[in-house]
Amino acid sequence: MTEFPAVREDVVSWGRRTRTHCPNYKAIVNPETGDTYSIVSPGYQLVKHEDAIETVIQAIDKSPEFGKYDVQTDIFSDGGKMNTKITFPDIVYDIGKGDPINPTINIKNSYDTGWQYEVRFGAFRLVCSNGLVIGKQFAFYVKKHTQSLNQEVVQQILCKGMEEYSEQTEIWKKWADRVTTSSEYEYTMKELNLTKNEQEMIHQEVEVSSDLMLDDMKTKSLSYWMFYNIICQYITHNVQSQIRKVNLETKARKIF
Repeated sequence: MTEFPAVREDVVSWGRRTRTHCPNYKAIVNPETGDTYSIVSPGYQLVKHEDAIETVIQAIDKSPEFGKYDVQTDIFSDGGKMNTKITFPDIVYDIGKGDPINPTINIKNSYDTGWQYEVRFGAFRLVCSNGLVIGKQFAFYVKKHTQSLNQEVVQQILCKGMEEYSEQTEIWKKWADRVTTSSEYEYTMKELNLTKNEQEMIHQEVEVSSDLMLDDMKTKSLSYWMFYNIICQYITHNVQSQIRKVNLETKARKIF
């Protein structure tokens, strides 16, 4: 079971003997550790990590056609950020030649104002256990921390997203039937903006279902589907920093 950090709103004040309160700001703090996550405006509405997840789970529970689901939550930045992936093992799509995927829902939230509350669709590739990012905005919900959570809106978006998810799989099937071009490779590497060490590592990445690498693009034996999967496989399995991983996923989502 995930252990969520304690959090509450507090006043902003200064002074040793006589405390002066600042009405134009409030603090988001961990009352158990005394740490301050952020200083925010009075209109900021705190959304607890567990409430952000529960809102989505309640929406899922109202749609029994989703079937069973698995929840994986990561807490980092000393509790200031949360990333959750909900995977649906009962819903399987085959991209072709025994390459099945499950849809996933990704949830982000933060207390340090680094992220908004965000819900997106993604996918999980069963062959190599790596997450797949989806660029198409058919299921996307962002809530600024100045608004209340709206479970009904979340439920509508999830249902609509699941209905249109099959369209994304058809796109991926087309990717499996064409080769990666040099311009696509160059554009992807530029937009990912990897460090020198990351560039070396991603070029050593071997796609586990085919034994293909990025260099196989030179012989025109690397499909765009495999190119995409090498990128996602590297991010899923090789990037240790959770913040860096989420940032690279965001970049990959814009690329693909």
